Amino acid sequence: MRTRKAFTLAEMLAVIGIMLVLMVATFGVFNIFAQRMGPQTSLATVQAMLNGARDYAATNGVLARINFTADPRKPEEGTVMTLQYRDASSGTWEAVRGRRPVSLKDNLYVLRDMPAIPTPPSVASDPRVVREAEVTAWKQYEKQVADAVTAFACSDGKIVSPHTDFYVVFDPAGYMRISDDAPGKCALYGLTVVQIGGTRVVAYAFYPLNANTGTRVVFD
Repeated sequence: MRTRKAFTLAEMLAVIGIMLVLMVATFGVFNIFAQRMGPQTSLATVQAMLNGARDYAATNGVLARINFTADPRKPEEGTVMTLQYRDASSGTWEAVRGRRPVSLKDNLYVLRDMPAIPTPPSVASDPRVVREAEVTAWKQYEKQVADAVTAFACSDGKIVSPHTDFYVVFDPAGYMRISDDAPGKCALYGLTVVQIGGTRVVAYAFYPLNANTGTRVVFD
């Protein structure tokens, strides 16, 4: 009769130790990755919410908005987004039933102006022919735009002119509009998603708004 060979206690402890090391290393890499991707992931969530508000407004023929708020008592939630509609009978903004508020876990600010973007280089005369000088010029222009956005959104590692209580409004045709309630809180130009480390900015992403549809203007 064969005897089964079992793992010794030392072998089991060694395996558990290796697993713990791998888990710690994996979570460390994940945290770094999540920290780098956080603002971009949040922007994707913002875009989905804005698309939902625009579609809700156009489908139901009402004013709709995404209301952005931040509770200082719950900094871990970051900015919270709520889909609302304008009740025609009462004239008040009501939360849409069945749509729960969405927490970004990051901080979102509105900047009511736009950065001064430099003039782009000339377009290639023949797009089928790739010229190194033209590619270099556009790469330099992309860096100039990034620098302009950085200078506009942040100064000395801190946010410039943040507003943490605001909204983006869509009319019944699905276009952005200025709110009659409090125009100063209505975002018209750009949003900035920010990850805060203590009192410093550790990562951010700029989100220019299309003045008509509320979708993101992307430099590509």
